[in-house]
Amino acid sequence: MPSVSTEAHLHIGEAVKSVLRGECVATVEFLKVLSAAASRRDGGRPLEEVSGDTVVIGPCRGHAADLAHCLDTHVLSRAIQGKLNLVFLGNYVDGGHHSVEVLYMLALCMLDLPSVTPLVGRHEMFYPFPPGDFGSLRAELRLRSIHCDVPLDSIEETVRRFFSTLPVACIINKRFFCSSSGIASTYRFTEEISRERSRLRLNEFVQNQPMNEEEDKLYAGCAFVGSHTATGNCLRYTHNALCNFLLRNDLFTHIAGIEFHASSERSENFMSFDRYRESRYLPGWMFGRIRKGLRVPSYIFLFSAPHFCDVNKNSGCILTIVGNRTVELQQLDMYVSRPLIMPGEASHGFAWSQGILLKTLRNFFYSVLYDKVDVNANECGERHLVANAKLPSEEEVMKLKYRRMCELVKKHLLQK
Repeated sequence: MPSVSTEAHLHIGEAVKSVLRGECVATVEFLKVLSAAASRRDGGRPLEEVSGDTVVIGPCRGHAADLAHCLDTHVLSRAIQGKLNLVFLGNYVDGGHHSVEVLYMLALCMLDLPSVTPLVGRHEMFYPFPPGDFGSLRAELRLRSIHCDVPLDSIEETVRRFFSTLPVACIINKRFFCSSSGIASTYRFTEEISRERSRLRLNEFVQNQPMNEEEDKLYAGCAFVGSHTATGNCLRYTHNALCNFLLRNDLFTHIAGIEFHASSERSENFMSFDRYRESRYLPGWMFGRIRKGLRVPSYIFLFSAPHFCDVNKNSGCILTIVGNRTVELQQLDMYVSRPLIMPGEASHGFAWSQGILLKTLRNFFYSVLYDKVDVNANECGERHLVANAKLPSEEEVMKLKYRRMCELVKKHLLQK
């Protein structure tokens, strides 16, 4: 693998340190780096191949500090020397309210490191329509558009162009097939993926999901079955369908990301319906059924955003492939100094309701500044009683308006 300059190392290294300190990337710098990364990827194939030691990172979902800590601790020291490939499994955005910083670090990795393969996920391919209305990237971009006086359409055009250049699949050491979600019903051989030029036909790799064991028994004899889930329509495939795809292409296993939600008691990818609404813990990885003969799992699913949106029921995980046969899973705990993310089902309420919040605040201030303020002798104080209730001073009026604003805010909070 080619080496990389010290300047590039400092560039990505400084960006990682900046995110770890809780700093936000400037919008102009973000757009410049994203455009440069998209230009470098322009014309790239939908299927990439890498060889050598490789670290695979699952969905980060807007958890920029956790991703920066992972890169700083486990990746950069070796990747910068060309001794390590880096594969991302897509779904970088929508979740932790720092999707812009995640995309910024991803683009810098593409520009500065020798071998980086960022796959496209469902949240990227269908932006700005997130699966299951579970998104926050657009709200982040809207805020930056307002603060920097840059048209939102211009920012989104740059982001969408970057997403459109990302590959859908990757093969590691000719033995491990990677995609953001599943396999597609229309591609029997990996060579067919390389020849495909239609982006629309490749969307099954970011949508399809494996069946659980109960479904597999129910649909015995079928390969793919249509399904509707909380995150949209997709095809669910059987264990045999996956094993046949791997066997035809001389592959060991399939590596993909997990679609995980803070508000869901289960993951759509691999867990059966939870009839009793029991609390579930996600270790950050999930193995499929063991393939006969090879004694390897048919798939390995990863999720790399520990304590997703501050809900303490999942760890993060990365996977390291050494040679053709050694696979190491490493759990990641939450980065202790990461910025606060609001917990529970309301974790995305602030990001999703920016427009409503701004409109409400504007109405508050308009009411405070322009509505008529009724003043009586009691509100003006004893000194106005002595002076036959003269008109209050400007200072008194401001105090009354401030008190009125506090009452309005308090009333609004009580209604919530």
